[in-house]
Amino acid sequence: MTQGTTTREGNHRGSTPQIVRTQKIRMLKVTIAVQKEKALMVANRIKRVRGQGRRSLVWLLSRM
Repeated sequence: MTQGTTTREGNHRGSTPQIVRTQKIRMLKVTIAVQKEKALMVANRIKRVRGQGRRSLVWLLSRM
């Protein structure tokens, strides 16, 4: 147990912050990509829904 904590502390002082930083950047990129896809999906749905009238659009927004 104590050995694990010491290695973890050593990692914090050593090379892991760089790894953690890259992981965070990767996570951010993934979340941004997912949000873009969701936004595109919603936009396409709204385009489709626009012909059906406003009630369905309100229903769509309430489901989000």
